[in-house]
Amino acid sequence: MPAYDLAIVGAGPAGQYVDLVRPSTGELPAAAAVKVARPRVDPAKVAVRPEEIPAGTTIRSAGFKGRIFHVEGRVTPGSRLAVEYRGETYDVWSFDEPLRAQLRARFREGATVRFYGELGQYRERWQFVVREASWVE
Repeated sequence: MPAYDLAIVGAGPAGQYVDLVRPSTGELPAAAAVKVARPRVDPAKVAVRPEEIPAGTTIRSAGFKGRIFHVEGRVTPGSRLAVEYRGETYDVWSFDEPLRAQLRARFREGATVRFYGELGQYRERWQFVVREASWVE
């Protein structure tokens, strides 16, 4: 008999258990997914533009992490979707799986692409995260 079918320690002698009045069945109730409304961000208004970054400055630093960039670069060869921006290679990622598939289909090796991406780092790799389809030009 599973422990949750027994009971809690009662006020009686130590180690003696009482039966639960409503024991758990072990099944979880069906629940609908709850979407959290995030405020929409207009990336064009908040994005860091290349001309705003001093020459010779790398954006691979904590000061730029989490900022949105207007990226214009060339898609690099390889199995990962990546773009060359300001002389460095960054992965391109989206948490939205259909959008990620669309980006892979649309961004071909060697093509110049334009999009807005949030700079981040995952497993030591720097990346631009595309939050929604409207961020792709």
